[in-house]
Amino acid sequence: MRLLFGKIEADVMYACDGYLLITTFSLPALAICDAGAALCRSIGKTNVTMYISVVTNVVNIAAIFRWDGSLLKKIMGIAMAPVYTTVIGQCMGARDIDAANYYFKKFIHLQVHSETDCGQQEM
Repeated sequence: MRLLFGKIEADVMYACDGYLLITTFSLPALAICDAGAALCRSIGKTNVTMYISVVTNVVNIAAIFRWDGSLLKKIMGIAMAPVYTTVIGQCMGARDIDAANYYFKKFIHLQVHSETDCGQQEM
C-alpha cells in the first residue's frame, strides 16, 4: 500500500492488513468451491451449485451483519435491481408483456411487504 500511495495513516494500514489477511486465507476455500462448481456443471448438476451458492450467501450475510431492519431494507433494495432487470428483460425478450407485468407487480408487492415488515421490527 505504501508503495502505491506513499504515506498512509496507521488506522487505514491496519484495516488494509486485516483485509489482506482475510482475503489471503479465503482463497484456498474459494478455489475448492470454484473447482467443485465447475465439476458439478460439467456433469450437468447445475442446481447443486445454485443451492450451495444460496446457502453460502445466507451464511455470509448472517455472519457479517446483525439483523437490522434498516440494513435489510438497503440489502433488499440493492438485491432487487438485478432481479428486475433479469426477469423482466427475459420476459420482454420473449415478447411476453403479460409475464413482464405479472413479475413486476409481484416484485413490487414483495419489496413493499418486506419493507413494512422491517419497519415493524425496528419498533
